[in-house]
Amino acid sequence: KKSGKNKSQLFREMIFLYEQEKMKDDFYKIQRKISKVVRKKGIYTEEDVKKIVFEER
Repeated sequence: KKSGKNKSQLFREMIFLYEQEKMKDDFYKIQRKISKVVRKKGIYTEEDVKKIVFEER
């Protein structure tokens, strides 16, 4: 008990950190897939995105 936490607290912390890493990994996987799609459509910059958003309004 060098950390001053009991097993339950350590387990909760471990699960929390795991979930954070999983969400980050999922985000990057989605980002990679989407970036391939938008590049095929000629969207490369934030300015390209703004043009599309404001054209639709």
